[in-house]
Amino acid sequence: MTSFVDARGLRISYERSGDGPDLTLIHAGVADLHMWDDVVPQLTDSHTVLRYDMRGFGGTTEVDPGPWGAHDDLIGVLDALDIESTAVVGVSMGGGAAINAVLEFPDRFTALVAVNPGLGGFEYTPDEWEETLWNRIVASFEKGRHDDTARMEMEMWLAGPHRTVEDMDPALVERMRPWLFTAYGKEPTTENVPVDPPAAGRLGEIDIPTLVVLGELDVPGMEPVVDFIAEHVRGARRVDMAHVAHLAPLEDPDEFSRILADFLG
Repeated sequence: MTSFVDARGLRISYERSGDGPDLTLIHAGVADLHMWDDVVPQLTDSHTVLRYDMRGFGGTTEVDPGPWGAHDDLIGVLDALDIESTAVVGVSMGGGAAINAVLEFPDRFTALVAVNPGLGGFEYTPDEWEETLWNRIVASFEKGRHDDTARMEMEMWLAGPHRTVEDMDPALVERMRPWLFTAYGKEPTTENVPVDPPAAGRLGEIDIPTLVVLGELDVPGMEPVVDFIAEHVRGARRVDMAHVAHLAPLEDPDEFSRILADFLG
């Protein structure tokens, strides 16, 4: 059941269930907490699982907007729910938020899992397909053509460069559509303050068990990010998931849950 908590100038939508050590799941920037619907039931026998809607997504709303960072919002949720420490899993933008939070608040986290993550300060290089499609997405959004924007976002983030939206499970396409349309009307109104110095130059500070996951059908520019993290975080493990693109836990929740359970022990 969805509940709400006030933190960091937000009214945050969240769900928490299960029994055991705390585990926090952060969705991608084209989803909301329901991205984890098929993963959570596989984790609640061994963990108390928290998932929430990030700022600008799902049921979370701004109450008193001000400068913000997704990593600070995460800490706000944990504080509001009296969670002292947790393992954290983040996908894409959520992965970047998780990495930043571990760097800025290291005592609050017991393990880190970053799935096709963003990484502040990393010199990301898109290929021609990704750059062209992204420019079309931005132009379409600016013109208010949300139907076209959503379809292109699903082409990039759900299907990836090796498939089309038509190749994907229609049920996944229909699940994503409302997530995107909700986000289009809820963009944060104030400045997103980045972590300084950026995460890419600080990965050696991470001193907790770390797993980085790559979807093998993701855009080509993602593998160098995953390689960089695996190389620069001491003891980090890397797992590649076949047959999935950017939203690996959404596409193959069973395999992702198995990988996560194995990592968390």
